[in-house]
Amino acid sequence: MNKLKNVKYVIFDCDNTLLLHRKYEAKMLANALCIPFNLEFKKQYSFMLKHCYIYFETKKVTLKKFTQLVDICMPVLIKYKISAEEFIKVWFSLNCCFINEDTIDVLNYLQAKDYKIIILTDTFYEKQSKLLEDFNIAPYINDLYTIDDNYLKRNPKSVSRVITSKNKDEYIMVGDSLEHDIAFAMNSKIRSIWFNPEYKNNNTKYNPTVEISSLLEICRML
Repeated sequence: MNKLKNVKYVIFDCDNTLLLHRKYEAKMLANALCIPFNLEFKKQYSFMLKHCYIYFETKKVTLKKFTQLVDICMPVLIKYKISAEEFIKVWFSLNCCFINEDTIDVLNYLQAKDYKIIILTDTFYEKQSKLLEDFNIAPYINDLYTIDDNYLKRNPKSVSRVITSKNKDEYIMVGDSLEHDIAFAMNSKIRSIWFNPEYKNNNTKYNPTVEISSLLEICRML
């Protein structure tokens, strides 16, 4: 496996890369809200998340607008007299993840080699920073970029706040999503590593520089 030379900054996606989502996240959320978990809640929660990506495709993400979208997309909350603000407060506080078993080993390796470690996430700061603290990832992170009053990572307007060096070879993006993480890399004209542990086919227009099935492979590349 060839080395990826000249890299100084390693940009990680967090969800389903460093941290992995539990499949029963919607059920955990309903339980935390003290309401019944059923198909109605599951469908509306999933619809809300997908609709947010569509709505904010070309717009800056604001907590105010996100709150309004929760109200619109999840009428099931009204049935149980839960406001969108209450939902978001519980959602921010709830930990529905577990850490990738290789995350700390990889971060230790990169830190020891003096790489700058960046997280770029389509999540709000309050939620993401708590998860990084919960899993003891925060001490490794040099910069954290979230969506608060900013664009989603796939939007070309998100590039300038993260890529600050004129030498694009100094950066590499690591993530599981072709449509978001690899899209960011292509918009930025930087190299990318597609984390693909399930060996999915790439049927998109987004082409990563390298594909890996284990985060540990990063240690052999850098």
